[in-house]
Amino acid sequence: MSKSVLIFLLLVLVSATFCVSVQSISSKGSITVSAGAAVFNNPAYDSVAVVEFPFSISRNQLGFLPSKTAEDSNIYAAVLAQVNLIGTEGFTVDSANTFFIVSARDSADASAADIKVFDKLSLAVKPGIYSARVTIVDVSSGRKGSYFLDKIIVEPPRGKLDIGGHYWAYTATLSFDSSKINTRLIKSGYYLLPNPLSIFSSRDTLIFLYTEIYNLTYFENSAFELSLKVKDKFGVVTNLIQSKRRTKSGRTAAIVEAVKIKSWPTGLYEFTLTASDSDQIDSAFFLMRIISTEEVRFALKKSFRNDQFDTLSLTDRINLATYELGKKQLSTLRQLTDQGKEEFLRQFWIERKSQLSNSELESQAEILNRYVFVNERFSLPGLPNSGWKTDRGRIYMKFGRWDELDEHQSLGDNEPFQIWYYHRLNGKLFVFQDKRGDKEYNLVHSNVSGERYDPAWENRIKQGLFEFD
Repeated sequence: MSKSVLIFLLLVLVSATFCVSVQSISSKGSITVSAGAAVFNNPAYDSVAVVEFPFSISRNQLGFLPSKTAEDSNIYAAVLAQVNLIGTEGFTVDSANTFFIVSARDSADASAADIKVFDKLSLAVKPGIYSARVTIVDVSSGRKGSYFLDKIIVEPPRGKLDIGGHYWAYTATLSFDSSKINTRLIKSGYYLLPNPLSIFSSRDTLIFLYTEIYNLTYFENSAFELSLKVKDKFGVVTNLIQSKRRTKSGRTAAIVEAVKIKSWPTGLYEFTLTASDSDQIDSAFFLMRIISTEEVRFALKKSFRNDQFDTLSLTDRINLATYELGKKQLSTLRQLTDQGKEEFLRQFWIERKSQLSNSELESQAEILNRYVFVNERFSLPGLPNSGWKTDRGRIYMKFGRWDELDEHQSLGDNEPFQIWYYHRLNGKLFVFQDKRGDKEYNLVHSNVSGERYDPAWENRIKQGLFEFD
């Protein structure tokens, strides 16, 4: 049985356990997801690393329903979480999912602000460079949200002292009742409540750093040394731990360090952890940011809006609609004030939705997903969020994901190229070539009217002649 069928049956089963006559609390908008990735390249895992994806969501964005059991007065939300690991070609190479139930005492409790739900997904991953998308689905309402993670680097295991992946966490404790907690959040005997984005509020006073050290030289009663320094936004370095000795319990050590951040100014902090063992030494760098309570409230206000489109900047909204607007509409838009542009774009999406049938309409949410994808994948070096302006970005924005990608690396004096096939669109295809070697693939041929046409490329594709002289 396929994974998708299993998930469908699971959702049906869960729906049957709730009383569907009661309306869910939260029925509009998308779920705001925060996610991170930590690579634990423990040599014990042999040729793979364990990549963990901690994530959090706000509880009051979920839809809650009462139990069918009369004796149970609590209300419940059902959540499906999935991570898709994406290779350098843009295809999913692996995935993992989990399902869990969130409870609340009543509607008032479920609507309470500042209550987060934490969980974690894990995958065994071979060395390489990846990205990932963590997607959360609220089963009762069908609402979902996602978070994209770029440049997850999994290196081959090292044969020397090595500091592995890390978490920043709100709490880290060795004393807990495993029957009352999410056991997926237990790591090396610690119950960790992870902060996926490594962003803390100025109200926080104590945070925790978790990491692992591999390839220690172990013998009875042996020890290694650990130091931890922090550099603030002004470049001032402070020693938090200086030459602290730790007794070894094996060739691997789990490190949990509490960091008091009470009264620390807002800003970005860089931590340096250094481990010394005999004649070996390794250092790792971790970032952490503190933001003000006002910034936290602003972020929450934005995240709880009904439409994810509302959280975009005006520039992004204009970029998003560029390939949907005609030349006259674009000309009109550019002459308006910022307030006029906001109103123009709002009205454009309303009219577009009313004029197109469901079969013709690419939803605003889908176009937004395309915009995010092309900026993540096709932006030029040193020019973030430029992917939408490239040839590949333009085609992806207009037609969506290809049905088939045929990619060829450099052959002799010939430049790398890609062919995107859209079988579902009556055989449309696009050929992109990296002529300058800067990863900007320009459109050199297509069979779509109005796009660049090259007879030589047409002949090569028909004959399958890609290794040309």
